Amino acid sequence: NPCRGAVPEESESHFETLLPSALSYLAVAVEDGYVRADPDVVAKLSDTRIAELCRPACVYGFDIPEELRRFLTALDTVGA
Repeated sequence: NPCRGAVPEESESHFETLLPSALSYLAVAVEDGYVRADPDVVAKLSDTRIAELCRPACVYGFDIPEELRRFLTALDTVGA
């Protein structure tokens, strides 16, 4: 995973849960109704610190932090 190399070694030990792949999977689970968008989930999806570090390393050119912001905005407008 090229993203892991973009994360400084001194980053928090639980950074795996903040990788773009983990946050994307969580967003899909919310979208599909498997996970409720409660305040804890929204807070996790909003924490894009590590995903921002990974953006330049994405071999596909995806901007996961921006997509998560759009997703959260859409959630807010539907009142989830």
